[in-house]
Amino acid sequence: MKNRAILLFVVFTLLAPSLFAAGARQSDEQVTVTVWFGREDFIPRDRFAALSERYPHITVQAEVVPLEDAATEFMRYHAAGLGPDVFQTFQTMVEVLDGRNMLYDMSSYFDQWYQEDPEDFNDLIPIALDAATTSRGRIVGINMVGGALGMVYRKDWFDRLGLSAPLTQDDVINAGIRLRDSGLLSPAQGQYPIALIGGRQPSEIWIKDRFWLLGGSHTDSGLPIIDSDAGVQLIEFYQTVMRERLVDPEVIAWGAGQKRGAFIGGSAAMIEGIGWHVMTAMQQELQYRVNWAVVPAGSPYREGAKDEASLYMDTYPYYVSSNTQHPEAVLRVLQYLADSEISKEVGLRYQPAARLSFMQDSEVLQRSPWIADMIDAAMISQVPPIHARQDEVHVILIDMMQEALQNPNADPGQMAAKYQRRLNALD
Repeated sequence: MKNRAILLFVVFTLLAPSLFAAGARQSDEQVTVTVWFGREDFIPRDRFAALSERYPHITVQAEVVPLEDAATEFMRYHAAGLGPDVFQTFQTMVEVLDGRNMLYDMSSYFDQWYQEDPEDFNDLIPIALDAATTSRGRIVGINMVGGALGMVYRKDWFDRLGLSAPLTQDDVINAGIRLRDSGLLSPAQGQYPIALIGGRQPSEIWIKDRFWLLGGSHTDSGLPIIDSDAGVQLIEFYQTVMRERLVDPEVIAWGAGQKRGAFIGGSAAMIEGIGWHVMTAMQQELQYRVNWAVVPAGSPYREGAKDEASLYMDTYPYYVSSNTQHPEAVLRVLQYLADSEISKEVGLRYQPAARLSFMQDSEVLQRSPWIADMIDAAMISQVPPIHARQDEVHVILIDMMQEALQNPNADPGQMAAKYQRRLNALD
């Protein structure tokens, strides 16, 4: 793993009694660190009280700048020499920002963290640093979101029909047909076997999540290779669910809210691309392992191509601005956000922490029992490939998905070739 490799040269280890107190270079100079959070819920409940107790000279100014706006706003402020010291945005922006030299290389400060407390540092799962490490090998922040996406299904309905967990794409389709013909679901009441996102608003991560599970690959520049077995089967999936009436015919306009609502409200039996924080909402209405369950890591894969399936994770790291004048204080702020107790509080309330100890914590597992079945997925999830013109890749993939949904009888191979030409034109 690249984040570990960067630190292999570190041979000195010093176990410290406290994460924040360890190795601190105390200073009388008062320092203000500005942090932009992508959502209010990411702000720890103690609002930096623990940090202030350890480091009275550090004051944190927390602001909320939505994830969708953060990168654009950051670039605008950065050009004027202003803006935050730390900000949170989508991981897909890291190469653009690093290529413009807008991010601070914190590698030596993470070496310091490792020296101060290697046990704590190594409790971070790989995606914590991988998502904040650039193609130039620079660690420019930290990601504390550790929950892999998963496909969930109505276990009680599957049990009633004698169906097993859908491990392959064929299983998903076949189970959908069985459910459609079983009488358990009523299309007249808006009930269909599968719920998915078919609209234009969301990230293409849900399209690519299925593509990766089907064994999809990318060019060296980060373009998905749609003109392939995986790409053709991806298109066939969208065509099949529409042709076989396995999804609501209005799915072409659906976003994440409609997809999640259909499952939680009892109008769908299977949904994919679900994060752990959404599973928390599911647990309030449906009991895990009784009413619903999650498929094993790496599923549903392409029939006969299980070893080709890959798992990637969409993340929202905290990145450090190259304008910061206080990298030592920034390190302490990042350590605070990553602290086992602080990240556990945020993880229980909102997004799961990128720490192995969080996923093995008895209180966490009691509240969120599905985590025990998804640890493997979280540990092997990778950073999604990113193209320099990622926004245009997004548009092309959305176009492809919508054409497949609206033209379920078209030739999928020809459609794959058509969209591959559009993708290739971006290089």
